Amino acid sequence: MNRKYIKFSFAYFLFCWIGISICSCQDKLENKLSINDLYTDSLLHIEPVSKVEAKNVINGLVAKYSEGDSTLVMALMNSIQGTIETYLNHEANLMEKEPEYKNLSSDQIFSILNNSSDLKELYSFGLSITRNMVQRFPNSGDLFYYSGYYKYFLKDYNAAISDFDLAIFHNSKLKGNCYEMKAWCYVAENDKNSACSSFRMARDEGQEIDEELISKNCY
Repeated sequence: MNRKYIKFSFAYFLFCWIGISICSCQDKLENKLSINDLYTDSLLHIEPVSKVEAKNVINGLVAKYSEGDSTLVMALMNSIQGTIETYLNHEANLMEKEPEYKNLSSDQIFSILNNSSDLKELYSFGLSITRNMVQRFPNSGDLFYYSGYYKYFLKDYNAAISDFDLAIFHNSKLKGNCYEMKAWCYVAENDKNSACSSFRMARDEGQEIDEELISKNCY
């Protein structure tokens, strides 16, 4: 599975959240600066080189920013996901240099890593933080997206699909991403009809999904 189809872009959300902070009203100046501080802290640890370091980075961010308002918490969740993904990319780069993996595609390498105990532990860690945030913001579509995202990688596909539906219910702007993630859940469950339908709905919402991808996973 091509990773560009299964995740929010960390760089894209970095741009979006910085944009939000810049455009905030004057009476939210304190929160705006906190968002900038969050990304400064995140970028200082942009490539954790071990599972322990990744968890330490995440714990530090949570301790410092988790009590903020919904805008800051959404930025925090994006930074947590970005920390896990950069650790994953770091491990993938190391694997690609190993002789026994030199003939594997990047998708195969990511698949191996995503099934490793270290990545599963980090996905579970991310999910537990997300659940805590849902207690504070139960109507946040973004949080349900993150919850579904982690459940997907933990192979809890039915629960992930339910979370993506809740994400759409609370925030219709997430339809494209959620339909696409639902499609990958259906692919994993070998439900080709539902996968095909979800891929097409994601494409209708503006996701970059070509017919070859649909054909490869649906027929």
